[in-house]
Amino acid sequence: ALFVFMALSFARDEIIWLLRHADNMPKKSADDFIDKHIAELIFYMEELRAHVRKYGPVMQRYYVQYLSGFDAVVLNELVQ
Repeated sequence: ALFVFMALSFARDEIIWLLRHADNMPKKSADDFIDKHIAELIFYMEELRAHVRKYGPVMQRYYVQYLSGFDAVVLNELVQ
């Protein structure tokens, strides 16, 4: 789950950077600054987002079971 959220965050940052700096790029030729892979990046972002929404309850159950079993001692100390 951590890597999925990191990938989505990095992809979002790339798109935001491109949108903010698209107007300030020196225009030598229009083809030099066209990103041919941005549509594919957005497509994969949407795919990851759909998978997170679809399998979100599964991830929640996994992490709840992980915390209740592995970190039960530390969790009990924190709660008290």
